[in-house]
Amino acid sequence: MKKFVVKLLVFVAVFCTASSAVATNRTASVSGNWTATGTWGGNPVPVAGDAVTISAGVVVTIDVANAECESLFIGTTVGTATLTFAATGNPKLTTSGGVTVGSLNNVDGFGTILFSNGSTLICGANLTHGAMGAQSSAINMTSGGLLSVHGSIVMGAGAVWTPGTGTVEMTANNALLYTPFNHLTINGGTTTIGANTTINGDLNIVSGTLSLSAFDFTVIGNSVINGTLSCENITGAKVFTGNVTIGNGGLWNSAVNEDFSLGGSFQNKGSMTAGGGTYHFTGVNRTFSGSEPIGIANLNISGNYTNLGTLTVSTTVAGTGSLIQATNAT
Repeated sequence: MKKFVVKLLVFVAVFCTASSAVATNRTASVSGNWTATGTWGGNPVPVAGDAVTISAGVVVTIDVANAECESLFIGTTVGTATLTFAATGNPKLTTSGGVTVGSLNNVDGFGTILFSNGSTLICGANLTHGAMGAQSSAINMTSGGLLSVHGSIVMGAGAVWTPGTGTVEMTANNALLYTPFNHLTINGGTTTIGANTTINGDLNIVSGTLSLSAFDFTVIGNSVINGTLSCENITGAKVFTGNVTIGNGGLWNSAVNEDFSLGGSFQNKGSMTAGGGTYHFTGVNRTFSGSEPIGIANLNISGNYTNLGTLTVSTTVAGTGSLIQATNAT
């Protein structure tokens, strides 16, 4: 009898565990907060593992800092489905799978994601924006927020992208095929630039690699490199308008004779392989510094720079600007 009871309890436990692990489909049929059961037709609020769909004409607002689901589809039939975020409370949605903005079955089934200041969307796989052809789905980061993608971003021909004051973070191997960005963060994997790209704010390589391929690449703000910045192609202009800092453990690696235009101060606390190109420094009252040497083949200065560290030029020094050696600099 005891053996039978034990076996029965084990069976019940296994059955319940297996049942709870089955993903549930949740569809937002009316506008409302994520945490309101009414939004989901009176059903329970979505949890991790659930597949979520936002219907056309419905606006769902993330009103908590720990909303979760497995996958998210924004848009069904003709009309616009919207995911937005509350204005306060640092709202956040995490998906373990992908996010699709726009209907997969109707080119007039639009999807919209509207970020607020302090909001976060963590996409656990690929983000598909504009799922069908010229579908005019939209992602709007005018007010800020963080979009963290643990896969690739796939942009449709009609997709509307507004970087605003937000930050995009890439954490896996991917090719970036759209532009511009406000702030761009690389935090794992290898991100390869696949189109002419402009970052109007800052570039932050926390870990992983940003690979500059055969396209124009411009950073208006500051660049901090604690991972790897790699350049493997001499096609396309490479412009860094703000300050560049190679952090401890960071690597600036130009494997080709590419030219760079730099308008800020340049600091090296990591490793630098400059290649055989020319580095054009255009800033005013800027510095060279860092605990590690800055080694360049060809240096052209049209601005005003002071060397506070170790600067090594192996081939040529040219330009109409000035270079001042500070005390104890080399």
